[in-house]
Amino acid sequence: LTPLQVQKLHNQFVRADADKSGLVKLSDFVQKLHSAKVADEEGLFEQTLGILKRSNASQRLTGFKGFVDIVAILLPLCSTQRVAEIVDSMAAAKTQKTASQAMLQSKIGSMAALSRMSSLRDIEEEFPPEVSEGEEISLDKLLELHRLFDQIGVSGVEWI
Repeated sequence: LTPLQVQKLHNQFVRADADKSGLVKLSDFVQKLHSAKVADEEGLFEQTLGILKRSNASQRLTGFKGFVDIVAILLPLCSTQRVAEIVDSMAAAKTQKTASQAMLQSKIGSMAALSRMSSLRDIEEEFPPEVSEGEEISLDKLLELHRLFDQIGVSGVEWI
């Protein structure tokens, strides 16, 4: 099992774990796999269901199971330590993916801010301000500007 495959199985496990206890009835997990196999292009869920059906340890297929227990059933020749390493590699891959997504979101946010700043500069060049810095303006004009800046989402402007 690759870390991505383990992650896909874990996602189904989480869906079956309605009470978030970390344990599921194996029948609930099997039901989630059945419903998800339609959208599973690589056939992982179908293979998993086949392995669970063919498992000769029927007593292992009843009751409540944790995710590591399910992986151990799917990989009967692996040691307990190896199963734990496989599950840990999935967790590490997920953490790395989350960190990458956070970095990407940060970069997107920075690019959006730069774009807004650039747009504001273009507007300032096309429409020079009606008042110069330090010049007094009426309260009506100040409120109008405040409303306009709120509408376009400009932040960081200090209002007097």
